[in-house]
Amino acid sequence: MTGGRSHNSLLNCPHDMEAMTTILIIDDEQMICRALKRFLRSDYTVFTAHSAAEADTILSDTVPDVILCDVVMPYEDGLSFYQRQLPTIQDRFVFMTGYVPVHFQTRALVDSPVLAKPFRFEQLTRVLQEQIDRVRCDSTSEVA
Repeated sequence: MTGGRSHNSLLNCPHDMEAMTTILIIDDEQMICRALKRFLRSDYTVFTAHSAAEADTILSDTVPDVILCDVVMPYEDGLSFYQRQLPTIQDRFVFMTGYVPVHFQTRALVDSPVLAKPFRFEQLTRVLQEQIDRVRCDSTSEVA
């Protein structure tokens, strides 16, 4: 996976290509976190959390470009975690779920991409890059 950025998105929204993009993966299934981190780590700085509480700790130190968050988790689900965040953080979420009814409910409740598990890595790469471009364009336009 080399530089999944689309040429058109770069022309429409210039942003610092030198900065390493950061992704926070939140999933209670450690195997999923490990697999996603292994796939993404060559192109991104990747943090993993196995609960919303762990994610809170990471977010106290860093603001990732994208938050890839499972919806169904013990103690605090992904949607509750999302609702506790500031709007500037909410814009960075991409949800994932393996439950079809939850997939449709999540899409109705949030204005963030929702991936249905299992998903292909190509689909993940595309959704992540679209989200990264959108977040960076939004932050660039706020500064301008």
